Amino acid sequence: MKKSIVTGLYQLKSHNHRVSKHSFIKLIVVFNLLIISLLFGCSKSDSGGNNIPKEGQIIGYSSDKCVCCQGWIIQIESSTIKVLNLPEESRINELVKTKGYPIPIKFKYEEESGDCSNQYKRVTMVEVLE
Repeated sequence: MKKSIVTGLYQLKSHNHRVSKHSFIKLIVVFNLLIISLLFGCSKSDSGGNNIPKEGQIIGYSSDKCVCCQGWIIQIESSTIKVLNLPEESRINELVKTKGYPIPIKFKYEEESGDCSNQYKRVTMVEVLE
């Protein structure tokens, strides 16, 4: 029994086992880095910085009656997003009737969940800019 323990220790110290042990440690480190990047890189809470207020303008409302078609269209720089509902206190409907489009706004939004989540965003705060 003692001879096998000594033989095992000797083999552990040999060059071939150091390389294998070194490779194993590298594999563990790479695996841990991969797991960490997946956990923190795919977080939905940040949503690409959407918790920071953005400036844009409401450029219209699509009243088409198909699934995932209706909604407010908001332009942010050169892209647009669609939202199904705006916060009640925003009074956007009144502004559309009195001033028309576009309506300059500052707003926050987050990813929507549900059947049309790839089409819509959820606006969490709207402030009309004068």
